[in-house]
Amino acid sequence: MSTVATKKYSKEKDEWVMGIDEAGRGPVLGAMLYGACICPVSRLEDLKQTGVFDSKQLTDEKRRELFKMIKKSEYLEWIIDAIPADW
Repeated sequence: MSTVATKKYSKEKDEWVMGIDEAGRGPVLGAMLYGACICPVSRLEDLKQTGVFDSKQLTDEKRRELFKMIKKSEYLEWIIDAIPADW
């Protein structure tokens, strides 16, 4: 199962950076969840101001707030995928 953002921002000559994170305990104990987000380098300073750079340092509340911001963003693209334990 994948959830993908719609394409909102596109400039063919832009360079992009990607952040990836995972959560779970591995295929023996349960599903693994993966998320990735890409940002044009030209908007990286805007992204840095949100505090998204280390999910391990964020509270659950802050993660949820940032995900809402990412979904509403006009320049970020994202994907979430789950790999079930029985895959």
